[in-house]
Amino acid sequence: MSATPTAGGIHAILGPTNTGKTHRAIARMLEHETGMIGFPLRLLAREVYDRVRKQVGDEAVALVTGEEKIVPRGARYFVATVEAMPVSRAVQFLAVDEIQLAGNDQRGHLFTERLLDARGTQETWFLGSDAMRGALAEIVPTAQIATYPRLSKLSFAGGENLPKVPARSAIVAFSLPEVYALAERVRARRGGAAIVAGALSPRTRNAQVALFQNGDVDYLVATDAIGMGLNLDVRHVAFASTRKFDGREVRGLEDTEVAQIAGRAGRHHQDGTFGTLNPAALSADTIAAVELHRFPQIRRLYWRNSDLDFSSTFALMESLRVPPRIQRFRPAPLADDLAALEKLVASDGSYARLRGDALKLLWDVCKIPDFRKLLFENHVQFLAELFTELRAHHGVVRNDWISARVAPLNDVSGTVDDLTARIAETRLFTYLANHESADGSSWLPDAAAWRAHTTALEDRLSDALHEALVRRFVDETKKRPVRTGNAAPAPRRPRGTGEDLLARVAPTHPFAALAKLRGAMTPEPPAVAALPPLAERLAARLGAGMPIPARASAPLLWDFTIAGEPLGRLRPGKTLVTPRVRPIENALGPDDLRRSEGLLEGAVAVSLVQALGVSCMDLPTDDAALRGARFALRQGLGFARSRGLAAEMAGVRKGLRWWSIAETDPRLAEWRAALWETFVGVPFPKVGRGDARAVAEVDGPNRCPPPLWEAIGYARAGAWALPILHAEALLEALAAGDRSRAERLAREAGIPARDVAPFVDDLRDDVI
Repeated sequence: MSATPTAGGIHAILGPTNTGKTHRAIARMLEHETGMIGFPLRLLAREVYDRVRKQVGDEAVALVTGEEKIVPRGARYFVATVEAMPVSRAVQFLAVDEIQLAGNDQRGHLFTERLLDARGTQETWFLGSDAMRGALAEIVPTAQIATYPRLSKLSFAGGENLPKVPARSAIVAFSLPEVYALAERVRARRGGAAIVAGALSPRTRNAQVALFQNGDVDYLVATDAIGMGLNLDVRHVAFASTRKFDGREVRGLEDTEVAQIAGRAGRHHQDGTFGTLNPAALSADTIAAVELHRFPQIRRLYWRNSDLDFSSTFALMESLRVPPRIQRFRPAPLADDLAALEKLVASDGSYARLRGDALKLLWDVCKIPDFRKLLFENHVQFLAELFTELRAHHGVVRNDWISARVAPLNDVSGTVDDLTARIAETRLFTYLANHESADGSSWLPDAAAWRAHTTALEDRLSDALHEALVRRFVDETKKRPVRTGNAAPAPRRPRGTGEDLLARVAPTHPFAALAKLRGAMTPEPPAVAALPPLAERLAARLGAGMPIPARASAPLLWDFTIAGEPLGRLRPGKTLVTPRVRPIENALGPDDLRRSEGLLEGAVAVSLVQALGVSCMDLPTDDAALRGARFALRQGLGFARSRGLAAEMAGVRKGLRWWSIAETDPRLAEWRAALWETFVGVPFPKVGRGDARAVAEVDGPNRCPPPLWEAIGYARAGAWALPILHAEALLEALAAGDRSRAERLAREAGIPARDVAPFVDDLRDDVI
C-alpha cells in the first residue's frame, strides 16, 4: 500500500501523466506560508508561475530561471527551473517535478543533486514516474511514497496517414525542420497548425498554444517539449517518428519517452489516444507498456561531484570526475560545461594556470548554456571572449562590449528561421543580464536596465515570430472564426451552485445553512411556495438526513448517498473539504445532471462543515501561532498532534497527544476516508460506521502506514487502532496513574484481552 501525503516530512508523489501530481503540489505549496517548486523546462516554469500569480498576486510569487528573474521584495513562493532553484533560501515547502530525469544522461546529475540535498523546512515533495519508486526508496528511505492512477484511459489507435489524423491532435516530431515540414503539410490539407517547440520563447509558445486552445486551428505540431507537463486540450497524439537525436546519436524512443509524450492526450477524466504516422511504427511491447503504465524501474541515476576543488584547473577537472560511492549512481557523461572547460584548456595554456577566484569565474562562464545550438566551437569561442572581458574589467563587462552584440538582434524582419535564431541569441544575453555571482554581484554594469532591455527585445522578436508562424502555417481563408470580445455569447443555462440557488429553496433547507456558515450577512431567503422540479426532488432527498459516503463497486470510488440511495459520486476538488460531486444519471435523469452538480456540492459542503467543525478554520487572524494551529487542524480534517501547537482556540479540545475540533461521530471516519481517497487517490483503511469507539485491526486488509490512520481520526498502537478521542481517554487515565482504568477502557473499545497490555504500552510510548 502506498503512503499518503501528510503534513510534514519527505514525500514521493509518483504516477503516469495526467494524475494531477503537479496540481496537488501547487495546492500544497500554497497551503504553506513559503514554498518553492523546480521544473525541468523554462516553458513549464513560466506556465505554473502565471497560474500561481493569478491565485496569490504578483507580489507574492517569484519566477527564477536562467533567463528570467522576477523576484518581488515580498515573494513567498518561488517557481523555478531545476537548475536555477534558489535552494539556499529556506522555505517551508519544496518540490521538484519530473524527478525521474535523474536517470537522464544529459541533465540527470542536477536532479540527483536536488534529490540528495534540496529540502523544505517542513515538507518536501518529489514528483515523477513510478519507475523511480525503487531508487527513491533506497536513496531517501525516510520518504513516504504515494502513487496515483491516471485519471483517464490512454489507448493505442494504430497508424494512419496524415490526412486521416483526427482533429484536436498533436503531431510530434524531433527536430524543428521536421516540425515545420509537417506543419506545412497540415496547412495544405487541414487549414493550419500551431507550433510548440523548446526553441520558442514562452511568449511565442503561449500565443501558438492559444491558437490551438481557442479552436483557431485543430492541429498542433510539436517537438517532445510538449511531454513535460504542458496542459493542452489534446485528444490524440500522433508520432511522426519514433527515433530522435539525443545530442550524441540517433536512437529509438524509450518506452518511458513514448509514454511521457503520448500522455498529453486526454486530460483530467477525458480519455485519449495515441498512434503513429505511416511509416513510423511502435512495437507491441511499447504499446502495452504505455497503455498499462508499466515500465522497468530506473536502475541508475546520474551523479556528479558538487564538492569542487579550485586549487588548480586540473584539480577542478579531476574533482568533476570523482566517481560516485553509491552503487545506484553512475558518473555523469561529459556535459557541455566540462567539455567547454577542456576545450579552453586545450586551446590556451593560460587557462591551465588559473586558480582560486579566477578559476571560479571561468567555471561560471563555462556553465552558460549553449542557447544558439550552432557549432560547439562557436559557443566555446564566445565563452573565451566573455571570460577575457570579465577578467579585464574586474568581473564586469563594458556597456559597449554587450551593446555591440545585442544591437544587431533588434530586427523583427526575416523568416521564421531568422527570428528563431535571433531569439536564441537574445536568450544568451538575457541569461548574462540575470546572472548573479556567489557574492550577489552582476556581470553587467546596469543589470536591471539590461534585463529590461533584453526581455523587451525577446518579447518583440517573439511577437514577430508568432506572426511569421501564423503566416507560414495557418491558411487564413480556412481559419475558424473567433468570437470577438464585443460579440454576445450564446445564451447559456446557468450552472447552479450552493450559493446562487439559495434564494430558490426554503430557509430550512441545507443550502440555507451553507450561506450562514460562509458568513453571509443577508437575511434568510423567504420560503417559496413552489420549488422548481429539480430543487424539489433534491430537497426531498437531502431532507432525508446527513449525506453518507459509501464505497462504490470500483476501488477508490465513493458514492454520495442519502437514506441509502446513491445520488452522486465524489471527485477531487480544490481542497480536502470541498470535493466535487458528479451526479449519478440513474438517480436524477440526464436533463438534470449539469444543474444538479452545484446543488450536490453545496449539500456536501454543508454536511462537512457542520460535521467536521472546520468552518472556524477560515476565519482571518494576525496571530502566526493561531494560523499554524489552524493549518495543522485543517490538514488533519479536525485532528492534529498537540506537539508544537501553543495557540488558544475556542471550541478546540486539547488532549495529551491530539487537538480536535470535531466530536466523534460514527460516520466521520468514513467521511475522512472518502475525502482523503478522493483527493489524493490512495486507498485508506476500511472502518465501519457502527460504534464510535469500535477498534480496527491494522494488519491484513487494513495494513497501511500509521499516518493514514491519523488522517481518518484513528490512533494506531501495536496491532490495533481506535478513534483518537477514545485513545485520549486512555492516555488521560495513564497520566493520572490509573493503568487499570486505561486497560478497562481498552477492553471496552473491543481490543482482545491478550492485546490489552501491549496496546496500552504502545499508546503510552507514542510509537504511532
